[in-house]
Amino acid sequence: MALPRLVKIDNQFARDTSTMAIINTDSSYYDTIVANRQQSSTIKEVQLQIESLKNDFNEIKHMLLQIIGNKNV
Repeated sequence: MALPRLVKIDNQFARDTSTMAIINTDSSYYDTIVANRQQSSTIKEVQLQIESLKNDFNEIKHMLLQIIGNKNV
């Protein structure tokens, strides 16, 4: 299979002459997309950790209320 031959359309795009596909040649745009995906993934992880902490605190609160309730009886 031959290497694709690219014909530049403008500063950001080129056309592959073998498949006629339009290819984005702007590597800084690609880097920005990758960084945004990583940031989004990190945000989701932090949200899951916060949700887990909320659940843990609710469990602790429930246990403390049970202990306090048992002492009052």
